[in-house]
Amino acid sequence: MNPDTQYLSHRLDAIEKKLDTLIQASAEREMNEWITTKDALALMSVSDRQLTRLISSGVIHGEAIRNVGTVKSPRYRYHRSRLLKQWLKRAPLPQ
Repeated sequence: MNPDTQYLSHRLDAIEKKLDTLIQASAEREMNEWITTKDALALMSVSDRQLTRLISSGVIHGEAIRNVGTVKSPRYRYHRSRLLKQWLKRAPLPQ
């Protein structure tokens, strides 16, 4: 290897390490965004039954919910920011 090739190889390795670090940090941040049902209930100050009704009525839907269990025994995780956005966008209740 000539010096130019060694330099480029060294620089590419350094860039690859930095990219790996960024990808890992992003993945960790994403994992922190997904919360359990217990945490979601405390965050929203609602009961388990109220959360179930919000989901069944379609207020909470799509990308805000993820089943990490099985079909027979579901374990849901909720995306913190998406859950709150969907919940806060719901139609106001009539007085």
